Amino acid sequence: MVRIICTICAGETNEMIWKMYNLTDDEKAYLSGKEDSLSTPFIYEYCGSYKAILSNTVILAIMISFLTAICIPPVSADEHSRRTDQVILCTRFGRRPAFLAKLITAASFAICAVLLLFTSAAVPSFLIYGMEGYQAQIQIALPGSSWDLTMGQAVLILTGISLAAAVLLSCAALLLAEIFKSSIPAAGILIGLLLISSFLNIPEQFRLLSQIWSYCPAKLISVTGSLLEPRLVPFFGTYLASWQFGPFLYLLLSIFFALGRFTHIYRRWQAGGR
Repeated sequence: MVRIICTICAGETNEMIWKMYNLTDDEKAYLSGKEDSLSTPFIYEYCGSYKAILSNTVILAIMISFLTAICIPPVSADEHSRRTDQVILCTRFGRRPAFLAKLITAASFAICAVLLLFTSAAVPSFLIYGMEGYQAQIQIALPGSSWDLTMGQAVLILTGISLAAAVLLSCAALLLAEIFKSSIPAAGILIGLLLISSFLNIPEQFRLLSQIWSYCPAKLISVTGSLLEPRLVPFFGTYLASWQFGPFLYLLLSIFFALGRFTHIYRRWQAGGR
C-alpha cells in the first residue's frame, strides 16, 4: 500500500464556495470548526474500489427511481383496475391487513433492490481494485469536504441515504397509485420528477428553494449532493449536514405519505364507489 503525506490549504477555496452558497456566519463558523478538527497532514492511500463505487451512485439513484416507479404502483392500483376492490375492502379484515401487506411489500422490495444494486456495484469494484482504502480520508476523493469521514464511511452513508430514499419513493408510489386508481399516472409523475430533478438546478442565490430542491433523491444520492453540500440545517442548537438530515427527512415523509394514504384515501374508499 502506497501512502503519501500531503497538506492542502483549501481555506480560500472553501470560503469562495461558502459565499456562493450564501452560508450564514454561524454556518461558516461551524464548518470551519469541522475543518480544524480534521487530521492533517492528510495521508493519501490507495482506495480505487471506493472511488469507483462513489462515482456510480448517480446511476444507482436513477435505477432505484425507475424500479420503484415501475414496480411499486401496481401493488396498490391493481385492485381498482381489476375491480377486486369491492371484494377486498368489504371484508372484515380487508382494509388494515391489506394496507400493511402492501406497505411492507413495497418497502421490502425497494430495500432489497437498493442492496442488490449496491452489491452489484461493490463486488466488481472490490474484485478489480481490491478492498484497500476503507480507512482512507474522504478528502482524497473529495478535497472540498469538511467532514471527518473515511472512504468506507462515505459508501455506507450513501447506501443508507439510498435505503431511506427507496422507502420514501415506494410510499409515494403507493400514495399516487391510490389517488389516481391507476399505476400509469403514478409512474409518470415519479419518472417525470426524476428527469426534472436530474437536469434542473435552482440557482444558489435562492437559498431556501435551492436547498429544498437539493434534497430530491436524484440529487442527494451523490457525493456532490450530500457529502460536498455545504448548506446546513439548524437542529436544536447545532447543525446537521445534508447527509445527516436527508435520511431523517425521507423517513418522516415516508410516514406522512403512508398515514395519508391510509387515513384519508384507503380507509375512506367505498367498495361500491366508482
